[in-house]
Amino acid sequence: MATFLNSSNFSGRNGTHFHLNFYYDIINTSIENNNHTVRYYLYFQADPGYYGSGSTVTGYINENVVGTTNSLGTGETKLLGTLDVVVPHDDLGNATASYSASINTPWTLGNASVSGSFPLPNIARASKPTATSGNIEDAIIIYTNRKSPIFTHTLKYVFGSLMGTIENGVTDSYPWELPDSFYTQIPNASYGIGTITCETYNDSQLVGTNTCQFTAYTSESKCKPNVSITVADTSSLATSLTGNDQKLIKFVSNPKVTVTTSAKNSATIQSTLVSCGDGKSGSGSEITFNGSESGYFKGTTTDSRGFSNSDEKTLEMVDYIKLTCNADVSRESNTSNTIKAKITGNYFAGNFGASINTLNLKFRYKESTSSEWPETYNNISTTIDSSNNTYSADATLGTNFDYQKQYDFQFLATDKVVSTVSECSVKQGIPTFAIFKKFIELWGFKAFEVIEEEEE
Repeated sequence: MATFLNSSNFSGRNGTHFHLNFYYDIINTSIENNNHTVRYYLYFQADPGYYGSGSTVTGYINENVVGTTNSLGTGETKLLGTLDVVVPHDDLGNATASYSASINTPWTLGNASVSGSFPLPNIARASKPTATSGNIEDAIIIYTNRKSPIFTHTLKYVFGSLMGTIENGVTDSYPWELPDSFYTQIPNASYGIGTITCETYNDSQLVGTNTCQFTAYTSESKCKPNVSITVADTSSLATSLTGNDQKLIKFVSNPKVTVTTSAKNSATIQSTLVSCGDGKSGSGSEITFNGSESGYFKGTTTDSRGFSNSDEKTLEMVDYIKLTCNADVSRESNTSNTIKAKITGNYFAGNFGASINTLNLKFRYKESTSSEWPETYNNISTTIDSSNNTYSADATLGTNFDYQKQYDFQFLATDKVVSTVSECSVKQGIPTFAIFKKFIELWGFKAFEVIEEEEE
């Protein structure tokens, strides 16, 4: 039923017996759009015993023509027209509706008009929350953005399969520490998106519900995996020379790197990589680098969120130089039975830790026509240059090597680590000049030959 707003008599002859009556009704309330729709009613009324007719009478509401008539009977009340007006409310849900209405007649009756304003019922508005984002185990701020200072709120959350109530009776904002249980929902991602529901209450009456999203991040400092490495030399030769498995020998040691890892906060380990300073690398939790050339090692592990962590270790390394042997043999002269040798090579003239390196050089020989080497060797004295880590030897191998025969020589150099062999040969000697019964040779070639004539 419409509600009376205002009325007015007309300004002309018998105007006090004719009336403009104005009513309104609220036909719609939109909480979502925060407005009311008001319908206005304009009535033209005559008292009993009074009537009017003639030219067209026009009715206006808020300056809009809403209806016309040419007559009004005695004691009649006629609805000239209606007008629907949408009235917006402020953020608190309050609004005042203003109006104006008039009826203009060309009769001697004259005109009538009313104007004014009236308050509309408050529209309770649900708060629209917003939230900051942050790291799990740290606090974010939830803002209710409430529309009335009398509103309170209940905040709830959903994150993955987790849900619950954050707090009741919240007014403007609330600091919320993201629970560590969120880690279980994102084991393979560095962040996740959740939803906050804000229920708005006016006293105990639910005004409405709105939601917003927040992002929960995993902090790398809190979530990167644990990793530690240990290194031990597995070469029995190297450890016997150094005295322990924590000191390496270049080219000799076989260090085994063991990587111990563990993931954090519901993540899993995805990969482990081990590298050596000499450029070698391998995947896995246990890697052995045979013949390592560096004492630096690094283990790196990566988890299912993509976070990585590493550990490094450097062991002392003896800069061992590989033993070599280069030999050259020759006769003193073309027809000499004396053979000499020059031997040179690299040699680590240092201390391994538990043992000092030593060098032994020896040789054996055979005639080239023989397929078997003798079992025994003959020792050769060497001169060692410690500053340059080299050695040399100038040796007479013997004086009874028949210059008419060819000999093979084998030189064996041995240090604490390895043995190395060098082989070479001496060909048979060739005289520079030789006279025979029927010919002469120069450097092994016939230079002159006597040919005897046959007797007749």
